[in-house]
Amino acid sequence: VFKAVSLLDRDISKLKMTIVGGTGDIGSACARVFAEKVLKLTVTGRTKKNLSKIKKELSKIKKSKIEATMDNESAVKEADIVIAAAGVSSSILNIDWFKAGSIVCDVGYPKNVSYSSAYRDDILVFSAGLSKIPSTMDFPIDIGLPSNEITYGCFAEAMILSLEKRYESFSFGRGNIYPEKIEEIRSLGEKHGFTVSPFYWADRLLDEQFLNILKEKMYV
Repeated sequence: VFKAVSLLDRDISKLKMTIVGGTGDIGSACARVFAEKVLKLTVTGRTKKNLSKIKKELSKIKKSKIEATMDNESAVKEADIVIAAAGVSSSILNIDWFKAGSIVCDVGYPKNVSYSSAYRDDILVFSAGLSKIPSTMDFPIDIGLPSNEITYGCFAEAMILSLEKRYESFSFGRGNIYPEKIEEIRSLGEKHGFTVSPFYWADRLLDEQFLNILKEKMYV
């Protein structure tokens, strides 16, 4: 997300963000990071109890305006940035909901935004939860990765911890991922040659040429 914001020359402190599935493990982790960065942060979830809990926690940061809702559509429609992190069995977000110029980071597996959705050239939508690894890796079966230079973040975490000889449950347990741990695993990953993945949507690489054309078309 930070990479996308920089690419599009946006000021993240002036942007509104929605995190779909913001009460889950990944969603709440993202919320803790971005509650200090964006103008307004809206989290969505399926239960009022969990939404109330995360809103109370995030409101203590006192940087972003915090809202919580069960209405994904309305929350998505007003957002400049959407992180889709809901744990669902099928896509739940309609690509027509996103406003022109928005950044859509789909970290859900299965994807929260359908790969088969109608194409739009006025938003940046990309698959998240991916890491570029320091060497290629070929799996004997197709596990949905776009390249043999890319792996899932959860796989990368296990690899990095093994390289550090830290045999522990680093992020195990609901709601146990905090900014300090995110920065720690990022730093350790960088040490061993793990970096943020290039932008992909399904198996399609969003190369520099595509991104430059997109940047020209998007309303910034």
